[in-house]
Formats: sequence, structure tokens, C-alpha cells
Amino acid sequence: MEQIKLKAIINGKTAVFTVECGMTALDALEANGVTVYAPCGGAGHCGGCRAKIKGKIRPISDEAAVLGEAFAEKDVHLLCSTELLGDAEVEITTDIAVMEREIFDSADKGTDYGVAIDIGTTTVAVYICRLDDGRVVFEDAFLNPQSRFGADVITRVAAIKNDAAALEKQRKVLLEQINASIGKFSSDRARFSRAVICGNTVMEHIAAGFDPCGIAEYPFKCESLFGYSIEADKVGLDIKHGAGVYFAPCIASYVGGDISCGLASVKFDETSGDALYIDVGTNGEIALVHDGELYFCSAAAGPALEGAGISHGMPSIEGAIKEVQVKDDILLYKTVKDKAAQGICGSGVIDAVAALKDVRAIDETGRMVDNPLICTVNGKRALKICDGVFFNEDDVRAVQLAKAAIAAGIKVLVERSGAKLSSLEKVIISGGFGSNINIENAVKIGLFPKEILGRAVSVGNAAGMGAVEILTDDKARERAERLARNGKYIELSFDKRFGELFVDEMGFDI
Repeated sequence: MEQIKLKAIINGKTAVFTVECGMTALDALEANGVTVYAPCGGAGHCGGCRAKIKGKIRPISDEAAVLGEAFAEKDVHLLCSTELLGDAEVEITTDIAVMEREIFDSADKGTDYGVAIDIGTTTVAVYICRLDDGRVVFEDAFLNPQSRFGADVITRVAAIKNDAAALEKQRKVLLEQINASIGKFSSDRARFSRAVICGNTVMEHIAAGFDPCGIAEYPFKCESLFGYSIEADKVGLDIKHGAGVYFAPCIASYVGGDISCGLASVKFDETSGDALYIDVGTNGEIALVHDGELYFCSAAAGPALEGAGISHGMPSIEGAIKEVQVKDDILLYKTVKDKAAQGICGSGVIDAVAALKDVRAIDETGRMVDNPLICTVNGKRALKICDGVFFNEDDVRAVQLAKAAIAAGIKVLVERSGAKLSSLEKVIISGGFGSNINIENAVKIGLFPKEILGRAVSVGNAAGMGAVEILTDDKARERAERLARNGKYIELSFDKRFGELFVDEMGFDI
């Protein structure tokens, strides 16, 4: 691929990047550490990423309709839809973009910053924001490096139980990666005067250096439910010396601070009528409000719905297959950033199973059957999505286990609260997976009940946003603590009804 030069002038700060010819200006900037605000996700219809672009370029033909009066300005184009055909220059003089490294050369020296960290079992998200106005100025995400100790919390806790040194090893690799992420923004730790950490209860224990082993054994007791600050130096977080790191309040051993933050962010305590909140991850954490009362449960879904534990699974990053469908007997797919397919992420996993169901390539038990789209790879039947990426019968089984656990958890919570699926006025689906999911396909495979159609909304990473709000707003912290303390937790591990429903939900309605 031909290499070209892109000169980027971001709020007066200049850098020159070597990029691939044919990339959009948006992709070229983001590939080189410039975070760009693109409200429509780069779809080319909001006009939010307009900037001055000069050189050998090719904008989209209907750009004037999107830009309106702004198009009259010389050299103004959409970053997301302008192809770079040769050496070019981009100039941005608004807050739509920030360079990740050495940003403080052009930032207000008197501004304090805070760090909000959402520690997921599979993915960690880091947000840096100004403390004066709460504005997020930098975001980063990466695979949780603890995955080398196991894909889920149970195996990571087992590693700690078997080796006392494993707790410190898991804590250290996590904090090193978080600190490296913060360092992309600035290496001056004195710029960061506070931090908030949220995650499931095990993740918060490991980050704090607390033994999580009691969480994995009956009666599932944990050392702490948090909701208080620990000195940054004790945590190992590279922020101002003596600063506090607030650990979000956990609700129970398997319903963590990520849920209290997410519920605070969507103001779940102000919801009128019956409502359901679902965070789909390695653990399916579920909250329900009925007649003003809060109920919680957690269903062990495993990592399949986050792209882990799948033969060609991967996180939702560049090159991940995010959409799959069969049209006129031809399998079609889309990838994140439209890059060459490298694997399949959680939303693509849901679509793949839905596609198998649509063409009757699986039976009601989930077994793959003879079909033109099915081949054999390494002795296993599989759906070929593209060269090098297959979705096999073991992957279907992993999804079955995950969707059965979450679907059964939802029904138990609804039953125990006295609510009805038909009475739900709103269903909030949270998490990075939830922001990309095709809800109709999720219902089709039985992950969610059909009653949620038309009532469900995806809110993205509400946990991370809640953590950001807690950084700058005491009322948000108080709301998270109140939500965590005032609900009723239903333990599913030995619940007979959950076991019955889990078996019922394993199958597919063919």
C-alpha cells in the first residue's frame, strides 16, 4: 500500500504522520493517536467532524448537503468521508480533536484533571476529564491483561487461590497497563488530582489488592463492598501523590461497582414504572425496578458475548466482524472501521447465531446440520464467514450457555419482584457489547425475551460514564451509593427456579 504524508495541525499543535493512501482523514488521525469527536460514528451524516483539509483528497459527492453553510468556507470537508489520495494537511481549531501525547503543551496549565477507569473482565476503559467542567478530553480502551490468568473471574480467583503471589501479579499487570494508558495523555502525574475505579466486585478487589477468594466460595462473601477512597500510592495508580482513588460501591459479590455507576448514570432511581437494566458481559448483571423497589441478580454468562472463548473471537476493535447476515443465500459481513476481517466480536457472534437460525443451519438443540453455508474445519462443522474466520459448533454451544444464563436470570428477577415482562416500560442495555448489538437478533436467539422489542435502548458504556460523573459531582456519587445499598439481591447459584429456566432457555425456537 502506498504511503503518504499527512500534516495535522490540532489546536495549534503540529505533527506529521505517515499513513496509507486511500484512508479517510478520520481513520488516519485516529490511527496516529488523535482522538476525534465524530457524533454519528463516522457515518457521514452529522457534519460534526468538519475540518479544513487540503491536498490530494476526494470528499464525498453529497458533502454540501451535510455541511450546509459551513461548506462555503474554503477547504472545509468531513474528516470521516474524505479520502486521502496523496500528501495532505488537516487543520482543526475546535475541541473535536485532541492529540493523545504531550497534550499539555497546548492545554491550560491551571486545569486539574481526573481519571475514571472501568475495569471489565475482558476490556478496560480509561477516561480522562477536566474537573472544572467534567468534559472528557481523552479516552482509551485495551484488553484486560489479566486474561492470561483466565478468561473469567472464577478462573482468575482460582489462580489466586492456588498461588498467593497471583493476586499481586494480576494487580500489577492491570495497574501497569492503566498507568501506560494515562501516560498517553500526560506523563506528569501531578496533573491528575483524583480518580474513580469501577468494575465487577472481583475486579475492584484485585485492583485494590484485596483477596477475592471468598467471592468464589459459598456463602460468597467478599472483603469489601467499597464505596470509599484509597490513597493512589497504595493502589499503584500514577496520579498526584496523596490523591484519593474512589472505588465505586458494589452491590453484592457478583453485582459490582460497574452496575451502581451505570444505574447512577441513567438515573435508574428516578425511573417511573417498571424498568430493566442489563449489562451484558462475562457476568450478566441485571437490575429491575418494580413498584419503586430495586432488585438485582447476576448470571454467569462466560466471555463468549464479548468475543472471548470463541474460536476466532476478538474484542470490538479494528478488523472485528461486527455484523453478519445472510441475504439471497450469500453471507455478508461488516467489520469495525471497515478494516480487513481479523476475527469476530460479540455483536457479530449474536448475528452469526441468528443467521444460522434464519437459514436453518442449526436445529433446536444448537447442533449444526447440513447446509450449503456449513463446512468442516479441523473436524468440526462451522460457518465460514470469510477467509480465515469461522464460527464452529463449539462457538454455538458457548453462546447457548451465555444466552440461557442471561435469559433465565431476567425471568427469575421478574418473577421474584412480582413484575411481569409485559409490564416493563423501559429496558436499558448497557456495556460496550450492548452499544453495538442488534436487539432483534438478540431476541431471535433467545438472549432477551421478545417482550422487550420496542422498549429497549442501548446506552453504551454507562458504567464508564457514571464513573466520570462521580469524579466531578458529589450527587452522582451519593446516587451510586444509595442505589447500591437500597436494593434486594437474589443469588442464583443454588436457585431451583433458575436451574429450571436455564435448561428451558438452552434451546432455539426453530
